[in-house]
Amino acid sequence: SSFLALMKLHQSRLTLSEVLSLLEVPAVQRKFAIDPQEFELLQHWLTDAGVRWGWNEQDKQRWDLPAEKQNTWVFGLQRLLAGYAMASTELYKGHQELISAYADIEGQQAVALGKCYQFTSALLKVLAFCQQSQGIHQKVEQSLELLSQLYDADETEQSDMLILRETLEKMLVHSQQYSDEIDQDVFVSELQQNIQETGVGQRFLAGYVNFCTLMPMRSIPFKMVCLLGMNDSDYPRQSVPMGFDLMRLAPAKRGDRSRRLDDRYLFLEALLSAREQLYFSYQGFSQKDNSPMAPSILLSELMEYCQQGFCLSGELGLQVEDTENNLLAHLTVKHKLQPFNQAYFDTTDTHNQPRSYLSFSQKQQSIAEQLQQPSQALMFNSAPLTQSLEQTNQLELETLIQFFQNPAKAFFMQRWQTRFYPLGQQNSDEEPFAFDGLDRYKINQRLVQHALDLNLINSSDAETVQLNQQQNLSTELLNELRAEGKLPTGQTGELALRPLTKQSTVLAQQIIQLSQSLNASQSVDIELPMDDITLLGRVSNLYGQDLILWRTGKLRAKDRIALYLQWLCLCADSSKTGLHQAHFISVDKLYSLPVVEKQDALQQLNLWIKHWQRGGDQILHFYPEAAWQWVTSQDIDKTLTTFIGNDFAPGEGSEAHIQRVCPDLAEHVENFTQLAETLLVPLVALGEAK
Repeated sequence: SSFLALMKLHQSRLTLSEVLSLLEVPAVQRKFAIDPQEFELLQHWLTDAGVRWGWNEQDKQRWDLPAEKQNTWVFGLQRLLAGYAMASTELYKGHQELISAYADIEGQQAVALGKCYQFTSALLKVLAFCQQSQGIHQKVEQSLELLSQLYDADETEQSDMLILRETLEKMLVHSQQYSDEIDQDVFVSELQQNIQETGVGQRFLAGYVNFCTLMPMRSIPFKMVCLLGMNDSDYPRQSVPMGFDLMRLAPAKRGDRSRRLDDRYLFLEALLSAREQLYFSYQGFSQKDNSPMAPSILLSELMEYCQQGFCLSGELGLQVEDTENNLLAHLTVKHKLQPFNQAYFDTTDTHNQPRSYLSFSQKQQSIAEQLQQPSQALMFNSAPLTQSLEQTNQLELETLIQFFQNPAKAFFMQRWQTRFYPLGQQNSDEEPFAFDGLDRYKINQRLVQHALDLNLINSSDAETVQLNQQQNLSTELLNELRAEGKLPTGQTGELALRPLTKQSTVLAQQIIQLSQSLNASQSVDIELPMDDITLLGRVSNLYGQDLILWRTGKLRAKDRIALYLQWLCLCADSSKTGLHQAHFISVDKLYSLPVVEKQDALQQLNLWIKHWQRGGDQILHFYPEAAWQWVTSQDIDKTLTTFIGNDFAPGEGSEAHIQRVCPDLAEHVENFTQLAETLLVPLVALGEAK
């Protein structure tokens, strides 16, 4: 199937998922020496580098689209190769466009990039082959050459490779009859038909149970004949002529072959072959809405014939309609949707269900038995572990902040050096047409940071400067995003960037106004000796005597905690005097904290560090958003709602680590509320005292 997909490459848009599915074939990976880890790495690189579909801008013109290079394979490969060859700090000017070097390629990882480049080069040869019209002899020779260049079959796959080679060599017979050039569609159609015919030549009557296709002249008597998949849309089979078949334009004549009439004859032969039992299966209900679906017209005619000519024993005196319905109900078995339904394993109720209901699958039976048992959530061990975690005498401030962002995740990482990774990323085959929520947030962050770095805001002539600033920001970031493949093509990208530029400008102005200066922010190194540990770290974003943090989203409890801990470190540091206020700027509000006395700051830091040490030996039921909701409202219903979330915004409880240790917050309300009040009540009081 993968080789046929390669031969149809001229019909493909060369989407990321299609190419990766070809690269995922084990024989292809062996040919290019790509192991599973390298494949996952390449999948991440190509997705992140902006590869979506099309080889280059000329390839997109095959589909009557503008010659746009963005999000093509050449575009992504240029970014990856530039990331290996140069730093990613600035854009590289290519022949006609700017190239943004990809930043995540280091050291020996470049070997995987070279293998990917070799594979795409071979794929480009296949595409050029599929787009050419050649004679049959040249087509077969090049196909055999491509087969050897792309596949390295092992022992289990040698038979498939042999079938492909023999099928291609048999097609050389046609070169004696027709020597002109043929289109690739004709070549692929003949190849596919020959492969299907080769697959029919299997052993027949090889055992007690034989599986075969319906073929003429095979009316051998059997005790039981089973016809599977007798759906209305599948049998009789539909014959769809090829587009280049001119015989389909001629009117039908007597004696012409009809696939539908052939299938009716095969159906009759199957009926005559059954000596004791005859079994039919078809999809009787829709998998979407469970609506009834009709079987094959041949099976419907057989059922109607049985209803008209037979009835159940003892029902000759009933009405005709009743006898027909009873006979049909007796002959028809309606199966359940899932194979683990309890009805398949219930041997006590033998009067209301046929014997064909019984299943002998032990695996499905175990699932059915588990479903009958009441579900019980396995609670995570909340008690302290017997062996305490070895604590160091130094603690990084960043580690402390990250711990209280998600104590459950930190417990898994500190205690067992593991974490719950998200599921594999889905390959996107569509280039960006608009910014989603995450894209808007990241772009706003870059716009604000760029405005702060360049000091673009001036207090004089504010309206003119603001307009020039928006234009400068838009132009520069427009080039960066377009070089990264994250911007919608054409004028759509510029239009989508305008509201983000305006929003980021307002946020940057607030930061500069609070900083009361255009000077760059300062960083302060922290070294605070506590009771049995030393707190180390660096506090950045200190403008004069004010600490200013910001994000281009709504204010969260995590942001308040990060601001609070950094501010406590500054207030507890003897070298810092004359501090004024700490601010956190978000799109919805400004959150500020006043100065804290040195002794109070040291006391609060000791309290948070004690709970950090305790969180290394047991699960700490501290969930910032829900905890903030509790200490500000004292409403347990609102707190549980914040923890669970809703259809529009998931809560903290949906995070994998938190879900594992606390599937139901109501089970830990006492510990949770006590811990939330211990840690956050001083922060709430400090925020209200500003």
